[in-house]
Amino acid sequence: MEDKARPRKQRHTTKRIYDRLVEEYGFKGSERTARYYVAKRKMEFQIGEVEPYIRLEHPGREAQVDFGLSKL
Repeated sequence: MEDKARPRKQRHTTKRIYDRLVEEYGFKGSERTARYYVAKRKMEFQIGEVEPYIRLEHPGREAQVDFGLSKL
């Protein structure tokens, strides 16, 4: 949660989190295990946040066609 307040370039990467776990706590698990856990936690923290894009809706049975001239 602290990383969210930091500038993007100063946030912890999953690799850095894994390295700190090994150095500071003697973590015996694999880096892949740490990656799964971090990805899961990030998804939990993002619940309720606004999507960063607007979903494009296209009405059914309509299409746009360009009947321009092409040189073959």
